[in-house]
Amino acid sequence: MTHVHRLAVLLAALAAVLVAQSSALAEDDVTLVVHDGDDVEEMVARLTGGGATLDDIRKANGLDAGAAFTPGQQLHIPADLLVGIARSSAELLFYRGEVSALKADGTTLPMGVGIRLYSGDHLITGAGATASLRLAGHEDSLAHEHMVVQEHSDVEITQLLVQSESKDRNVILRLLRGALEIVTSHCAETQQNVDVETPTAIGGVRGTRFRVVVEEAEGVAAATRFESLENTVAVAASSVGLEVGAGYGSRARANQPPDALHPLPAAPSPSFPADGAQLEEFLFRWADQAGVKGYVLEIALDEEFHLMLTRILVPGTEHAPAETVLEVREAPYYWRISAIDDDGFQGLTSAPRSFHVQGP
Repeated sequence: MTHVHRLAVLLAALAAVLVAQSSALAEDDVTLVVHDGDDVEEMVARLTGGGATLDDIRKANGLDAGAAFTPGQQLHIPADLLVGIARSSAELLFYRGEVSALKADGTTLPMGVGIRLYSGDHLITGAGATASLRLAGHEDSLAHEHMVVQEHSDVEITQLLVQSESKDRNVILRLLRGALEIVTSHCAETQQNVDVETPTAIGGVRGTRFRVVVEEAEGVAAATRFESLENTVAVAASSVGLEVGAGYGSRARANQPPDALHPLPAAPSPSFPADGAQLEEFLFRWADQAGVKGYVLEIALDEEFHLMLTRILVPGTEHAPAETVLEVREAPYYWRISAIDDDGFQGLTSAPRSFHVQGP
């Protein structure tokens, strides 16, 4: 082998090592999503322990010094700037129906309550299925984020981080299709940054409850619908930001900024059964509501509706879900109702009511 050939081989090997090292570093980087109203300097300081300036982050992202940040922008924080960051996982709390979990390498995880999903893993639900996951939390703390995934959905766990000192949590999910509801815990001492990216937009919250729905046309994601149930959701699309307050929604179409705020339907008033009732047959009623085209009846094992048993679309004001078989048990079941308006937005939910299944 000539000296020239040896040099070429060595250079190629060195390049391969550098690429491998670069990939390893990239995998350990943290992504920070920017929304209107965010104090980016404070967020960076919390992630880096005050050891990095905004211009350090701009340089790492190929931005000019002093460049402004735009809504929906994703900033990569290099691993060597991070302080006290621990990777977390999502825990499957409950599932019903056809639900599968795929690892980042494409292999299938055996299903069962308690399995854990990590960055790059997918959770996929079939027709009539639902699943509930607890997202990033710190050790055995009760402060966590929860995600309830509806039927026909595919959601990727993109980033789950916890900072060991502050207990700050940074969650990024990618909803490829379907719908989910996020419920974040409220903790004054920590920051809970939860972002959901879809094919047409990205929505972020800093402590709230909201829904995200990918709307398809001919099998292709055409828009994303955001519905804020508590506090505010920051929606960004095409570098334009919009704050969606509680009781409002917005639709973000492909390659367009978010639509103007859309008021959500008010919560319907349940009429039967009464709270705490013993049911011999399954029959649910609620008051009619003007300007809506249907209702969503939900039944769960818990008052927070993390453990969702069924979600039924109902055109009228009563329903007897014969397809729902509920076992006799000491603990109660819970139900609630919400309305869907003519533009497809699902509204606020009624307060949960409990019921027991009458035994023989």
